[in-house]
Amino acid sequence: MTAGNVELRPEERSAAGWSDHNTTRARARRDWAEAAPVERVAAVLLGVIALAIRLAHLRQTMRHDEAYTYLHYATAPLATALSDYTYPNNHLFHTLLVWMSTHLFGNSEVAIRLPAFVFGMLVVPATYRLALRFADRGASLIAMALAAVWPALVLYSTNARGYSLITFVFIVMLLVGDQMARQTLGRLDGCPDQAEPAQGAFQPIPGHRRTAEDLGQRPEGDGELAEKRGACTSSVRPER
Repeated sequence: MTAGNVELRPEERSAAGWSDHNTTRARARRDWAEAAPVERVAAVLLGVIALAIRLAHLRQTMRHDEAYTYLHYATAPLATALSDYTYPNNHLFHTLLVWMSTHLFGNSEVAIRLPAFVFGMLVVPATYRLALRFADRGASLIAMALAAVWPALVLYSTNARGYSLITFVFIVMLLVGDQMARQTLGRLDGCPDQAEPAQGAFQPIPGHRRTAEDLGQRPEGDGELAEKRGACTSSVRPER
């Protein structure tokens, strides 16, 4: 595996943030495996509660915006549905999913709201994952509990609009962004001129901030340090 123009040996991949165990999927599996039985039971119970609340509201009376989405976009030919942006009411990807759902399962309230319902349910475990990334397991369960019963999120899950999809994608973007930041810091680990500024971008250092002049005046030392700097620069520089 390579990073930039430098070949990374297997033992270097972990330090460079390229290890398979550092991927979001692998980390999720590892965190679940390491969870205590009571935590797993609590997470499953919260998922069941979230499902029950949303199912109870799935067949409620259609609202104006979701009815407009179905009547003016989802019932139109697909090319028309995805090219008509006369009003921002047309959430294009959500419209595509509603078009597919209603053509497969009919025009019931459940079929029209199915895409929003699925992404609304995914928000609950995604919130747990996001909280676990930045806090402890207790805080993660609290965040998941709030996501399971929060009125706005329940509404998004049972409203045939793109809001639950946007919420889920936003959480995924935060997880991916954090993973990219960790990988960047991993690649810079051991780089004398680059690790400190990169870490400072994510973890502010109180009381003192190193300037470019400070870093430029730092003595290079022996040839090994200079060689390490060259390798780090090559590994961070993107391929053209």
